[in-house]
Amino acid sequence: MKRFALAVSAVCLIGLASCSTDATDVIRGVAIRDSAGVSIVEQSAAHLAALPTLTLDTVPEFSIDGADTANAFTDILVVAQLPDGRVLLYDVRHREVREYSAQGAFVRVLMPNGRGPGEVDYVSRIQLLADDRFAVFDGNQRRISIFDRNGVYVEQLAYPRFESGGRVGAIALLDDARLLASVRPPRVEPTVFDGATRRDTFAIVAVHMARDSASEASPRVDTIALVPDAEVFDLVTTENGESWPDTDVIRFGPTTNVSTNGSRVVLGTNEQRFELREYRRDSLSRIVRVEQAAERVPADAGDRVRAIVAADMNRRPFPASAKADFERMLAAWRFATVFPFHDRLLTGTDGTLWAEAPSVWPTDAQRYLVFDAEGRAVARVQLPERVTPHVVSLERVLGVWRDDDDVPHVRAWRVRELPAEAETRRSP
Repeated sequence: MKRFALAVSAVCLIGLASCSTDATDVIRGVAIRDSAGVSIVEQSAAHLAALPTLTLDTVPEFSIDGADTANAFTDILVVAQLPDGRVLLYDVRHREVREYSAQGAFVRVLMPNGRGPGEVDYVSRIQLLADDRFAVFDGNQRRISIFDRNGVYVEQLAYPRFESGGRVGAIALLDDARLLASVRPPRVEPTVFDGATRRDTFAIVAVHMARDSASEASPRVDTIALVPDAEVFDLVTTENGESWPDTDVIRFGPTTNVSTNGSRVVLGTNEQRFELREYRRDSLSRIVRVEQAAERVPADAGDRVRAIVAADMNRRPFPASAKADFERMLAAWRFATVFPFHDRLLTGTDGTLWAEAPSVWPTDAQRYLVFDAEGRAVARVQLPERVTPHVVSLERVLGVWRDDDDVPHVRAWRVRELPAEAETRRSP
């Protein structure tokens, strides 16, 4: 990594004149200026082309696997790492939070499956908090369980409820103890079918939490931003001989992506250009723009996705009527012709921000554009196929690797430079 550190320093010196913080700085493709207190960071395609490309070491630092074939993982949804190196993970087969040592050895079941205090049903996020405590988000039970640094259960917080019926999608706890969440209005069935696509608006908000789990009153809400939802189109759904109006998302279509470390919130709406907006204390503080054209979706992407999904469903026992409904649904899918600019945003433990380039299938090799804490692009990362990162930095990646039998395993890898002539390998 020493060579990479030198490469990043060179990018900083060439692109930003020793990372100047002057109000206006335009040197070799990077511009930083102030606009009414908001930092605008703009970077050209030439700047991106000069960035170093990184990948993972071929040999992982450690591995976490199921104890045996009968106890193997099936779908690891969440992986987190505590400051002392311990690893927490949640797999849908076991439906419990397991704790492992910094070397990958099993320690204990931290949260068994259940509905009582200290138990869990479905984990959507495990978040490290500023005081070395951590929070486990249970989407099914609409609550957040708090643990101290030793993994001792402390308390639980209930997701807020709104009298209007609006849905709250919990994202993370902010440093000031408010809940970062998405709020959508109650579902309203569409009445007009003209075949057009659309992106409905929803809100990213900070909700003042109450510790009374029985409270039904609408809480105080601070709106951070109004953003567009996923691109959808109208259709008529038919099931068991009955039809009704519905909507469906466009595959590979644009969505709004959100990432936070508790102190800053980054939103990417995938609208007319590659743009990221950073908020601190509910106020817009930085806009990052990248001169990068959207990639075209491969012509065979739709056929590939349909074939993979159909093959998976055909392996499952279904009555003929259900299979016919499924085939109609699959045939109705629509696919975008141009990818969004990014598919996921990850905040690194080192303050970096990783913007994932879209891919056709989750096991395809993933690519990231990495920004430093000031919004400057500093590297590209090219991962091997079948790797999904969960905890990232420019030194190390902790994530999930799926083997050829599609069984997931947790791996930790060091990050290294990718030789210019190298190609993405199939497995790490």
